[in-house]
Amino acid sequence: MIEGFTLPEVLGAEGAARLEPLLDTLGEADAEALCADPEGQAEAIRELTRLTRSLLDSFGDLSLIHETVVEHATEMENELSVQNERITALTENMRRYLSPQLYARISGGEVRATSQQNRRRRITVFFSDIVGFTDMTDTVEPEVLSEVLNRYLEAMVEIATRWGATIDKFIGDAVMVFFGDDDETDPAEGAYRCVGMALEMQADVGRLLDAMSLGADRRLLTRMGINTGVCTVGNFGSVTHRMSYTAIGGAVNIASRLEGAAPHGGILISGATYHLIADRIVAEPRGALKLKGVSHPVETYEVLGLAGDKLAGRTTLTEVEGGFRLAPLELVPGVTSGVERREMALALRAALRLLERS
Repeated sequence: MIEGFTLPEVLGAEGAARLEPLLDTLGEADAEALCADPEGQAEAIRELTRLTRSLLDSFGDLSLIHETVVEHATEMENELSVQNERITALTENMRRYLSPQLYARISGGEVRATSQQNRRRRITVFFSDIVGFTDMTDTVEPEVLSEVLNRYLEAMVEIATRWGATIDKFIGDAVMVFFGDDDETDPAEGAYRCVGMALEMQADVGRLLDAMSLGADRRLLTRMGINTGVCTVGNFGSVTHRMSYTAIGGAVNIASRLEGAAPHGGILISGATYHLIADRIVAEPRGALKLKGVSHPVETYEVLGLAGDKLAGRTTLTEVEGGFRLAPLELVPGVTSGVERREMALALRAALRLLERS
């Protein structure tokens, strides 16, 4: 038997049936038997020779088939390797266009672009933009402006990802993200993470923008708006052309309007967000505002920090072995926001405590 094949598969059922008796006959024949029936023995040898040749021919055919299959399999393996590399590259590109949370849901099969599935969820929505960025397009070189915008958005995405936000979209310099579309997320925890993210963005991104070469008279500031409410979250668009995973509803509009009403360098949140996490943040009331497109006044608060003297930023004060590193601080009356002032105060108090202990 050839490896992987039986005799009936190689010689056919009739040939395999004849081979065994021939081998028995020739194997048991002695000199007396040969003399008694020399013609019969000769015929048996001739039949065995024919079967052997048939077996050899079949073996040759099978070897050729085997070589062809191996060669074809190698070609297919190489083609699969190339296709896998393409899929990996496409997957990596897709990952860069999506938030980590949305990418994980799509790759895990939880979200499919073949259906307009959506659900009602109580989420916290965040909007931000750079103050005066549109006016800068007339006075700043496009290459410089592009670099500023890309570095700014990269920093925003890094911080948003670290806090677990679902990044919805970029609209020029504006950013929209939300928390709470995951069924396991508690609304209060989503609101807290959103405010913590916004504070870190104000602390870190402000210094990032200050470090960019835009001229001595320019200081870029961001303003941010946050609101919590029930929205419809899911797929919207065309199942055959383009689908978007987003949130819609009145709560989204309020967050957008709060961003427009926020002080430069500040974070304005709604009462709906504030009352969920009032004991975990430091905020000052800013009254009820009449916002465009909203039928009722919205209770607002300006966020100054997290409760318990927690620094939201990562680079104001960095403790190192045996000491600390304090980032450059700049207080500009009428420009430095409340968030920045509190960050500076907390950092200086922490630095003083470290100095007194050393």
